[in-house]
Amino acid sequence: MFLITFFLSGAMSTFHYPDKTQNFISALFFQPIYPDHAPFYVDDSGMYGIRWSLNYEIYFYLIIGILMITPFRWLTTCLYFSLTLVGLPIMAEKGFSFSAEGYHTDSAFFGLITNPIIFLFLAGMLVGHTYPIIKRLNGTIMSILLICSLALAFVMFCDGRFISHGLLSSGWIYLLIMIFTIGSEKKIGKFTPSFLVRLGDISFSLYLVHTLMNAGIGKRLEKFGIENGPERFLLSCVLSLVLAWLSWRFIEAPFLNKKKHNAKKSESTGPTF
Repeated sequence: MFLITFFLSGAMSTFHYPDKTQNFISALFFQPIYPDHAPFYVDDSGMYGIRWSLNYEIYFYLIIGILMITPFRWLTTCLYFSLTLVGLPIMAEKGFSFSAEGYHTDSAFFGLITNPIIFLFLAGMLVGHTYPIIKRLNGTIMSILLICSLALAFVMFCDGRFISHGLLSSGWIYLLIMIFTIGSEKKIGKFTPSFLVRLGDISFSLYLVHTLMNAGIGKRLEKFGIENGPERFLLSCVLSLVLAWLSWRFIEAPFLNKKKHNAKKSESTGPTF
């Protein structure tokens, strides 16, 4: 997706501009570069700006992968994130905060690893580990709470409240929605239309596609006289869904299926040396 965006956003002419070249390299290597632009630490309005959140994901999964192979992995995980999210900011005399604005620093990487937005990942881990418990909760009650949480989100967001990033901003609302959705699945899951399930399947590809749609393809629509407005909005939605489905069908799904096949094959044959 990044390479497609590159070719639709000027391609080789990108390298005629130092700032665009730096932006390209940072995108290619998931590298934060702007310490004074939290929580993004990249030019989120530039080429493939969606990568700002992927930087957090790559960092988090890499660290968790390392911590999971250490002795006393839960203890080392707690110690590591206590150090990076609490200890380092205090030792650097930055104080402590849950705000995704992070801490003023001269290092973009330091800003990223200490940014409180990572508490969202830790909250997700806790939900994952309590998943079996949440699934056993009363489905009717959880369904009612889900409706209430969605209504709360609608009211809050329309009023312009809790719309920023971070655990204490929009994060806690999304966290409630996720927990109540898990708990109510046994009650409402059988009524969920298949097209919504498929939309869930392609959601990550859609996430990767939407900035490509807004920038590279969006500029082409203007050349055809399709200006901003309801028609362009609907056309962009349809094209985004089609591109996301193609990405999921021919890139994402085959890759995941191959991983599952290899995992099953590994389980049946045992470890090899």
